[in-house]
Amino acid sequence: MYCGLLVLVFLVGGLYVGRSAIQDSAMRLPFDTLIQTRDVLPQGWAFFTRSPRESYATYWQETDAGWEVVGPTAGGEAGRLFGWQRSARSEALFGASLVAEASRSQQAELLPCEDLDDVSCIKAASSIPIDRSMYDNWGLCGEVASISREPVPWAWVSSGADVQMPAHVVRFTVEC
Repeated sequence: MYCGLLVLVFLVGGLYVGRSAIQDSAMRLPFDTLIQTRDVLPQGWAFFTRSPRESYATYWQETDAGWEVVGPTAGGEAGRLFGWQRSARSEALFGASLVAEASRSQQAELLPCEDLDDVSCIKAASSIPIDRSMYDNWGLCGEVASISREPVPWAWVSSGADVQMPAHVVRFTVEC
């Protein structure tokens, strides 16, 4: 009984939230003008989702074996306790902070890279010195790079061709 009532409350609540996302609709709900879900949930569903067209960044570190991808790592893997350990989210935050700090200091050179592979793009970029004091929790020292790339459009994915989208590269020297 309680389970059914709970499901009913969620369904009705979802109906009102969905209706508020549609500005002009032929559908009218009871108390539609009285209950303004935009006042309670101003972002609507956007709070729970991200844009699929948002560019994504990968972070690289130079090791003895060459340049290796160090993040962001998936949060749902067993080594991260299937999402309970939140360090995967902090990796993306630290990486974005590095790029933002470099662009604020106007030292960042977002090197456009279209025809080269990722490692060649990183090698072509000039390095920016960064003080590690703000980034102690990340644990990366030395040469670090960020490669930002737009996702492949849906129409191109179904073509079956190996499409490499243009990238922007920023390279850092994180002083330890």
